[in-house]
Amino acid sequence: MLNRWATRSLAVGAVAAACDWATAGTLLFSQVPTRIATMAGATLGATVNYLGNRFFAFQDIDRHSNASLWRYALVIAGLIGVHAQAVVWLMQAGVPFPGAKLAADLTIFNVGQLLLLRRFVFPPKVEAPGE
Repeated sequence: MLNRWATRSLAVGAVAAACDWATAGTLLFSQVPTRIATMAGATLGATVNYLGNRFFAFQDIDRHSNASLWRYALVIAGLIGVHAQAVVWLMQAGVPFPGAKLAADLTIFNVGQLLLLRRFVFPPKVEAPGE
């Protein structure tokens, strides 16, 4: 059974993914280049993901510090760039956009991201003895 934080984080991720897909799909339909549309969708999804994880999923973090924002921005900026390029490469290999985006989402945003969020971005608050 998943920990409560993991279950909540996965739920947040589902909402973020819906925002991502809706944005990227709308932009692609409007003839925006694939790389730009994918990055815009991922950026909106990442914003929803950060806010949901900070305020809903990882409730045991220090809420008075914005350090998690900078750690998240660092991690997600790298992932967004890699993700956008992966979608382009998959499409150049003949995979239609929905399949290319889904494959990139699953491999880049899901594999390891949950652990990165917990261990690096939102580590549990360490209570001092007597608190």
